[in-house]
Formats: sequence, C-alpha cells, structure tokens
Amino acid sequence: MLTFVTIPKGVLTNRLSGPVTESPSHGWLAAWSPRAKGTAAVVGIASLLAGLIVGCAGAPARPTPSPSKYAVAATVEVQASGLVACYPGTKLSAPPPPCFGIPLSNVSPTQLAIAYHLPDGTSGTAPLHLIGTWARSSLRLTEPPKATVAVDGRPRPPTGTGAAPANDVANRERMMMDQDLLRAKGIWVLESGFSGAGSYAVVAVDDGSATAYLRSHYAVDTVLSWLRPTSD
Repeated sequence: MLTFVTIPKGVLTNRLSGPVTESPSHGWLAAWSPRAKGTAAVVGIASLLAGLIVGCAGAPARPTPSPSKYAVAATVEVQASGLVACYPGTKLSAPPPPCFGIPLSNVSPTQLAIAYHLPDGTSGTAPLHLIGTWARSSLRLTEPPKATVAVDGRPRPPTGTGAAPANDVANRERMMMDQDLLRAKGIWVLESGFSGAGSYAVVAVDDGSATAYLRSHYAVDTVLSWLRPTSD
C-alpha cells in the first residue's frame, strides 16, 4: 500500500540551496537556488517519500471477510437445466411440471437420493437441508445435502385491509417481465403480490440491495428472503 504525504510549506529547508517553496505549476514542493537550482532539496524529498513507501510496504493486509452462509429446507429436482431447489407451492397441476426455484451449484446429482420421477424425465428428492453461499446466480453448497423432515414454508408478508393502488398489478407484471435483468443483478424474485398491507416480493436472498432496487423501480413495499442466514 502506498501512502502519499503532504508536506506543509516551510517544514523543509535546504542549507545549500535556499528555502523550499511550492511549485506553481505542479503543486509539489521544490527548492530554488541561484547556484544549485534546488537539486539537493528535491533529492531530499524523494528520499523521504521512498522511506515512507518502504515503511508502509510491510503493513499487513486486511483479512477478506468470509461469504455469508444461508440455509433452506427444500426438495431438489434434477432438471434439464441443472439442479434446482424448489420453491414451495409451485406445483399446481397434475402431473406436476418441473418446479420453480433457484439453481444449486457445487453439488452433483450422484449425491442425491431420488424420491420421484416426472413424465418429462425430471427427477426429485425428499426434503433436504441445504447450506451454502449465495453466488448471485445459485446457492453454492458448502456442505453435503442432508435429509430433513419437511420443507420450509413460504415467507409470509405483513397483512392488512388496505386496497391495492391502481398501478400495483402493472408494477408486478413489469417486474416479472424484467426477470433476466433482475437475475443479472443477483435478484431472484420467487413470488410477488399484494397483502393488504402493501405490495411484497419474495427473493432468494435480500442483502439490502434487492430491497432498495425493487422499491425504487417497482414500488415494492416489503421484500422477504427465502434463504435464511445461518452460522452453521
């Protein structure tokens, strides 16, 4: 790390070449003399700065914080596009289509115990406990999936008796049409609606930036996270 130091006027003097002054063209400190033309003072300042740089070079680097971990209990499907952690409540027809959810990475289908098969070739598991880091486009597992009793329910927004504003449906439709744009920003919208207390959206992970963006662009009042932070 380089540290640049501003030396106040008048701090340095040069016995051989005269007083130290500020250069009107560069803002640096320079020296003048009818005989030496400031050579000694310039060399002295360069030596001072070199010493500061050498002294700072050995400063220890700040440790890089570990990525935050998140957990969720969900079924996992092996789809044509890859592994998907299924968001609950997305299978509404019979036979059910492949589920909707978030991609998983750093895990292989061979690590999964398959519990069901769909007509299109998709296969799925019983509920699994998943732990990993959010990689903006997938949950990157840091531990092997473990069997669990039930899936996590959908996050529930606050309720009320208010009426939806006139532009609520249009805002949410526009948000759904912008899925590719939002996912490029790491914002995976899993659900949206109006609860009587305001419009809401459920995202994979809300690190603060999702709330700010959805509020400013789609007038979303409440943003909920499906994946929950964990210290495991």
